[in-house]
Amino acid sequence: MSAANLVVQKIHCGNLTVYWLPDTPLPPSLLSKLHPDEQQRAQQIKHNQHRAEFIKSRWLYHHLSGNTTPLLNHPDGDCIWPTGYTGSLSHKEGRVALIYSPHQQRVGVDIELLQPCSTDLANAVLTPAERSLLAKLSHNSTSHDFLLITTFSAKEALFKCLFPLKRKRFYLHDAIARTIDWQQRTILFHCQQRHLICHWQTLADAGQKLIMTTASV
Repeated sequence: MSAANLVVQKIHCGNLTVYWLPDTPLPPSLLSKLHPDEQQRAQQIKHNQHRAEFIKSRWLYHHLSGNTTPLLNHPDGDCIWPTGYTGSLSHKEGRVALIYSPHQQRVGVDIELLQPCSTDLANAVLTPAERSLLAKLSHNSTSHDFLLITTFSAKEALFKCLFPLKRKRFYLHDAIARTIDWQQRTILFHCQQRHLICHWQTLADAGQKLIMTTASV
């Protein structure tokens, strides 16, 4: 298998275009296509799946942008994008999602598996007001878990979008969902003294269902 076998998909989520690599085996030759600094970083990653996701994400960045500058990370973990560009990455069990844009708009993308949720996750993600909101909108445990994971994913996308602006961390309870629109597939959040809208899309890949969320400011 070679890089030519990797099929990059375009997914529109809100006003953003997300480039998506489904769960496919890692071509052995892909590492050699990365910048030497990226190759060195990849070889330092011990976990096989995490290393494969890193290699795929950097290949996708170079493939789409034509940029030979290595895509490395700040000590805080977020990517150091080339001057004049912005972007966001997310990985999940061999899958990669990338937003890459020559605009100064800050963006965030996140992907999560749709699966049954625990009470511990709900407590970690939701404020009391959000728990009441989800209870009103949920028809059964399946729809509640869908909204919970979507809300969690959207908060992750918000963090990726907002953190590079001031390099100030915030936590899951700092972004509060005010309204959720099933038809428009949006969540309106209040976060850092402003209102922000996140969008979602549902995906199916390798027999699993996933949620993709995006944020921009």
